[in-house]
Amino acid sequence: MNNLQSYILKAEEFFLKKNYREALDVLQEVLAKEPENPEALNDIALVYAEMGNLEKAVECLELALKNNPSFEKAFFNLLDILINHGHLDLAAEVYLKYKAYINNSLEKEQYEKDLSYVIYEILKIRLKTGGILDLGNPKSDGQAVKLAFVC
Repeated sequence: MNNLQSYILKAEEFFLKKNYREALDVLQEVLAKEPENPEALNDIALVYAEMGNLEKAVECLELALKNNPSFEKAFFNLLDILINHGHLDLAAEVYLKYKAYINNSLEKEQYEKDLSYVIYEILKIRLKTGGILDLGNPKSDGQAVKLAFVC
């Protein structure tokens, strides 16, 4: 185990004891030495979330995924934070952006079910309120696709 990993484990101990300030300090030391460390970014995001700084938490998780798109912990933690704070459209966007990088699992399958329902509800609300639904450019011979929605 390298020195940075031992710092991360120490920070996780502080986190589990709800000593968020100490966990934050240790993780900031790790990130000062290795700013793109996805595990440290994931853990510091959880600390920020517990401290109520959701914007910073999301920023750190997005950076962790940018550095390592297949990092499942960051993927699921980001989805949890967004869903639990009512940012369902952003959760759906994150899921669609990174799902190809994440191995299939029961957890991923459950998120897929939950988010497909969320996407359906968002579309239903937007259509009922007269919102615009952009399906993108046609992918075939240029003919527009005709769709009928029954809500």
